[in-house]
Amino acid sequence: MIEERTKKLAVTMSKLYRRGAERNIRKIIAKSHSADMAGVLESLETDERISIFQLVPTVEMKAQILSHMSQSLQEEVSLVLNPNEVQEILAQMQNDDAADLLSHLPEDLSKAILKEMPLEDVQEVEELMGYPDDSAGAIMTSEVLSLNENQSISEAIVKIQDSDEDLISFYVYVVNDAGHLVGVLSLKQLILHKPMTLLRDIMETGVMSVEVVTSQMEVSKIVEKYDFLALPVVDSDKKLMGVITVDDVIDVIREEASEEMISRGMAGISGDQGFWEHFWARLPWFFVCLVGGMICFYALYGGVFKHNQNIRWELICMIPMALFLVTILSNQTATLTVDHLRSGKYVSEGWGQFFSQEFALAFFMGALLSVASLGILLSLRVENESNYYFSFSFLVLVVLSVSLSVFIPLGQQRWSKDVSVATIPISVIVANVVSILTLAAFGHL
Repeated sequence: MIEERTKKLAVTMSKLYRRGAERNIRKIIAKSHSADMAGVLESLETDERISIFQLVPTVEMKAQILSHMSQSLQEEVSLVLNPNEVQEILAQMQNDDAADLLSHLPEDLSKAILKEMPLEDVQEVEELMGYPDDSAGAIMTSEVLSLNENQSISEAIVKIQDSDEDLISFYVYVVNDAGHLVGVLSLKQLILHKPMTLLRDIMETGVMSVEVVTSQMEVSKIVEKYDFLALPVVDSDKKLMGVITVDDVIDVIREEASEEMISRGMAGISGDQGFWEHFWARLPWFFVCLVGGMICFYALYGGVFKHNQNIRWELICMIPMALFLVTILSNQTATLTVDHLRSGKYVSEGWGQFFSQEFALAFFMGALLSVASLGILLSLRVENESNYYFSFSFLVLVVLSVSLSVFIPLGQQRWSKDVSVATIPISVIVANVVSILTLAAFGHL
């Protein structure tokens, strides 16, 4: 529904642009949500996108639209605009959004923009840019409303009323005189208690927080598990550094899902990159597959066919059937294993039941494949004892492949303390190589 509306609006804007109807375009922009306008601009051609973006009436709205656009288009628009205009737009952004944009611009342009920004903003933005890209610090906003534990409710309400509306969040965080996070309050609690009540007497202690170096994936898990709308970020001394809101977490989850999809498909990078970026990103997978293919070639040719003049082509024609099943089962098992590791399910459920189930499925599927292949061979009326060995090898290779698809992710988890979705295609490639080696070994029988 939303995508359809955005497409229709993009078509309308494109027609108005070609007709030179700038007044109508401005009216549509004024009535549209910034997120919708970002979607519209992403659907347009480059020249249309830049020209229409320039028609946005206020710097504040330009900042909102730009913050909703993809990283590549943010860079495209920023590089076309005058540096002073970019600086004005960044001044209207949240510091975390500004830091994210600046970190992806050319270094000389980024430095030129920072040079023109107010010193206080520069310090905050540079601090955010200094955090690792996948850390909580990189997505937090340092502009957070905090209240001292010794303040009364009436004093707190006055401070909230006098503060910038952008700082008012779902929760009010309470700090001590040293700036350390000691409690949290909801706006509802402030309203319901008496004006002279001190915050330390009604605040909830034991606040769940994350450190600035915590991974963004861990942050998203915490927000999802506890249904938080915001999560405070502290340094190693528990000093309040900023806050991560749920919209930042949604962005992380969406980016993570996109990265997982790309990794599972061995695509390397997202689709909005150029030819050579894709070429270099996919080249490692080419060499991995090439090495695996060479191992399979020499295993079959050097180990079986080269010294066997009576090659049975009906057996060779069955190899793709086995590899199809191995590929599917290995991918399924590796995906489930990685999901268990990344979600922490194995802690509560244990690996015994999971592995037993996968082993049973592999044995059953392998047995079905063995029976099917033997039935095909017998239907060809070719009587040979090797038929039974070859059919039995299908059972063995399926069980081996599925087992590897469990143990390879487990091994990576034990080795690196983390597991990536790139393990899935690696497991599939290894499973196929082992399958060929198994067939080659049975080919000697």
